[in-house]
Amino acid sequence: MSRKYRRVLAAVLTAVMVLGSAMAADAANGRGQGSGSLDIVKYPDVFSVILPTNVGGQFNYILDPTGILVQVGADKYGNATFEPDKTMYFRHKPASGSDVANYTDVSEPITAYNRSNIDVEIKIQAKLDIPKGITLASSSVVNDTSTDPKMYMAVTEGSKNTEKPVTSQGIEVVAPISSTKAKAHYETVYDARNDMYKNQLDHEASNAAEAEYGKYFDSYSFMLTGDCNRTGDWNKLKDTPPAIRLVWTIDKTQGSATGIPSIPDGPDVPDVPVAPGQVSVSLSDDGIIWVKGLTSAANYGGEVTLTYDGQTSQNLDSEYDIEWEGVGTTWTSDKGGTLGIRLSQTWLNIVKGKSVTATVRLTDGSKVTATHQF
Repeated sequence: MSRKYRRVLAAVLTAVMVLGSAMAADAANGRGQGSGSLDIVKYPDVFSVILPTNVGGQFNYILDPTGILVQVGADKYGNATFEPDKTMYFRHKPASGSDVANYTDVSEPITAYNRSNIDVEIKIQAKLDIPKGITLASSSVVNDTSTDPKMYMAVTEGSKNTEKPVTSQGIEVVAPISSTKAKAHYETVYDARNDMYKNQLDHEASNAAEAEYGKYFDSYSFMLTGDCNRTGDWNKLKDTPPAIRLVWTIDKTQGSATGIPSIPDGPDVPDVPVAPGQVSVSLSDDGIIWVKGLTSAANYGGEVTLTYDGQTSQNLDSEYDIEWEGVGTTWTSDKGGTLGIRLSQTWLNIVKGKSVTATVRLTDGSKVTATHQF
């Protein structure tokens, strides 16, 4: 190879090396970033129950120590029938298509249905007025042979396999209601208006007729039962038998969470007295649920239910049931204040003329209620 050719080749190689170095030095650097998001159901627990609130004279009772009602009771009680060999009677409504009532020693049941996706608890409190001239017994007295008038009354479960005697001091019965059946009919949906996921009953269960409740929801039933002694000197009784008083409630142990933002401006806030550190609620005829005294620790939890005519609504839907939320001007989702929640016209039509109890869940797990006659 000639010296001249080697010199040219060296120059070419040098140029290639320089070009290669230039290409490496000018290579582009790539960068990127991404933000994270979290898609979850913020408020997974749904509290919804069907609970009778107005039972009329369902717990009225008749004492019949001598068995006279089986013989001639139909004459006084409109052709009613009486179960034989009983000493205490409760009226049962006539069957469909009949006008003949039936009386037995067990009252018609109070049945509560759990539409929630969580287990709930029912609490029954019962108390007899202090009787005059009658001894209250802690067990059946139907076979008692004393001459003192005695009576026994108890709260019993649907299957009548347990009884708890009612006293003048009062008793309490607590029982769980499972959510197994209802859970099978819950679905998660996206609420675009509030940009959140929520759990709700599917169409099939939410539109179930009353006769189908047992198919979709677990339940608990309780009744009253009792008797009196046949040998007591009931003719000397000067006062009527004691009145029975019952209260039943359903609650859950878990609270709700916050999250629904406010929409400012609205009508004047009514003067609802509230002590420092306490939350109060009231209803107005124009369908606004006012909640006053909310704080960052005990704020609006995004859950409102209405109880009327023996049933409790599901959590009111912010898109269909509430026309505008946060109508009060002092409320914020982080600090609390006074909040107004306006019911939709549809709900106002439903509750017209009814006594309605509104229950508002707070972020600390507590609840506040108020009753209003529309």
